[in-house]
Amino acid sequence: MTSGRSKNLTLPDGRVLAYRQRPGRGSPLVLVHGLFDCSAGWKTFVARTHRPVVAFDLPGMGNSERPTRPEISAYAEDLADGIDRLGVHDFTLVGHSLGGAVVTALAELIPDEVAALVLLAPSCFGRLAASELSSSAVVSRILRHTLPLALANPITATGIYMAMVANGSTPDRELLGRLRSGARRTTPGVQMAVKATADAGRSKDAFYRRQVGYDGPVRALWGSKDLVVPRSHADGVLTAFPQARITVWEGMGHHPQRERAADLPRFVEHAAAKARPARRRRVALAQPITIRPAVSYGDLAQAA
Repeated sequence: MTSGRSKNLTLPDGRVLAYRQRPGRGSPLVLVHGLFDCSAGWKTFVARTHRPVVAFDLPGMGNSERPTRPEISAYAEDLADGIDRLGVHDFTLVGHSLGGAVVTALAELIPDEVAALVLLAPSCFGRLAASELSSSAVVSRILRHTLPLALANPITATGIYMAMVANGSTPDRELLGRLRSGARRTTPGVQMAVKATADAGRSKDAFYRRQVGYDGPVRALWGSKDLVVPRSHADGVLTAFPQARITVWEGMGHHPQRERAADLPRFVEHAAAKARPARRRRVALAQPITIRPAVSYGDLAQAA
């Protein structure tokens, strides 16, 4: 299976938001990736689900232009505009790491559209020392000059991935290629995302300090060996979402899409199957909700 080319849509202020889309059967999934990744990172997952899928490049990453401000709410607002433009409704919303924070804000922003919420090692449900250090003025200036060089080098890029993302596992060639080719272009976006994460964790209105305004079903997943977002942050998820169900997979690090590629689609499918029915009454509900075909991830029948 090939990842396919991404498509672009234009946000109300003229910025570009990139996405990948694939038709399917049943209610749709909306997928949001984490730091140092893009929509292509869901390729293996998409090959294992029959559902329609939309996967976005977060603002400032992949082929999307940067957000208007380094705040989690800004990312959520852009995705809400994109979802509206694509006409997607009553979807299961899945977010990994940084994407977990973004989809939390998105579910609070458009709660009646989100049928179920799946959080994969989500950030912003506790304070992250690494993000707060990286967002400081001095370290941020250093990263602005050194991070593109580090990511462009295959040895240091592999080391960063192994240390920060995949519990010592090496990245696949496609991921490494994306990290290297987009290093200089995406570094400003990465820095904005790090600042947004750090600020959200310190905020008096942080998710883990209050109940989030979304009352639909929530499933959260952590790895017992996650070195990026510790599983102790699951307590913050339960504060934000008292209805949440937490699962911990023993021996897994921070990246279930790659470390447990065969198990993750079943986990998400269980959440999607338990999603609440549509709240809103819309015209022309006689036809099942499907996502319009676009440039796709590829033909599942040809998936390797």
